[in-house]
Amino acid sequence: MNTKNQLIRNGKIVLLGLIASGSVLFSACSDNTELVEPDTNSNTIDTAKVLYTQDVKTLLDGSCAFSGCHNTGSAVGSLATYTSAKKFAENVRILGSIKHESGYSKMPKNGTKLAAEKIARIEKWITDGYLE
Repeated sequence: MNTKNQLIRNGKIVLLGLIASGSVLFSACSDNTELVEPDTNSNTIDTAKVLYTQDVKTLLDGSCAFSGCHNTGSAVGSLATYTSAKKFAENVRILGSIKHESGYSKMPKNGTKLAAEKIARIEKWITDGYLE
């Protein structure tokens, strides 16, 4: 067999191999599965307990307990420690303010309302019994 015929024959074999491989890949990629959407129902109850040290402290530190607001020694009250945050929460001052309810000073002061997830986390910490 001459070289030209060998090149053509080898090219055909390679081409057939590529076509076969491509067919297998494309058929393997068919979408036979049903997509499952995440449950975004806000009524879903999270059964995990919310703890101050793990779930609430960083939220309060970033939104409330910094210089000029509710830091340690603040005249309006501190949210910088577990004890002080619990005291505010027991007096229902936190929830009314962060939910922007009528009769409460809207918090964070001069800022946007906290995300619903953050408010829910604080509320769950309260309903769970102010766990540290």
